[in-house]
Amino acid sequence: MITKELRLKTKDELGKMLAEDRVKLRDMRFRLVGAKLKNFNEKYILKKAVKGIVPQQTIKRKKANFFVPIDKWFKGEVLDMSKQILSKNSIEKQGIFDYKYIDKMWRNYNKSSLFYARQLWSLLCFQIWHKIYIEEGMAEFSEKKAASLFA
Repeated sequence: MITKELRLKTKDELGKMLAEDRVKLRDMRFRLVGAKLKNFNEKYILKKAVKGIVPQQTIKRKKANFFVPIDKWFKGEVLDMSKQILSKNSIEKQGIFDYKYIDKMWRNYNKSSLFYARQLWSLLCFQIWHKIYIEEGMAEFSEKKAASLFA
């Protein structure tokens, strides 16, 4: 069973890989006003709007990297589930990936956990996405389609 916490981690990771899931000031009216201003910076208006609400040091702070501890997750809370989801049986049953490469990643994991953790995490995210949206989604679609045929 896929835990809610892992689904959230997966959603965040998929957002980075497939499609940006954060909305960055996308209101068209805002963009049209901004387009008329010389040297417009989208964050300028946002920073002015939160002045007095958000501490000044936060507003002026430079952008910082956010590192996700994927390699630590694979050593702890995610390991058992990932071994199950990326097992030879699951991968071969699905028929998309060649298990020998996944097995090679697991075998080499201790040599470079940070490198292989990212690859395994990407595969894990894909497998969970596939399970939720393709396998389960198609089953739901088929049930609805079958129900409509007999209605």
